[in-house]
Amino acid sequence: MKFLVITNSVHFDKDVKHLLEQADVKVYSQMNINGHSEVDQENLRDNWFAVSNQYDKSSVFFSFTEDEKANKVIQLSSEFNQTSDSKSKIRAFIMSVDNHNL
Repeated sequence: MKFLVITNSVHFDKDVKHLLEQADVKVYSQMNINGHSEVDQENLRDNWFAVSNQYDKSSVFFSFTEDEKANKVIQLSSEFNQTSDSKSKIRAFIMSVDNHNL
């Protein structure tokens, strides 16, 4: 079992839901968040929110899911980012779950 976390601008919420559906992740949670960036950076790729000194309406999705499904979301989000013209990207992470009571 893995803990899958996805962060994105709210503009990508429908896209993230579609990626989760494609990866057969049927159970997940979603929260709206405000992402803040207070640092000026020359390379906007290094900036989490692709803008500086502003905040971005964002979302975080998370799910406890099987390894294969979590890895599929990583693959699909990478493919999405490669074809997107937006400076903002879908960020996906997998964290191991060492123990659980499920």
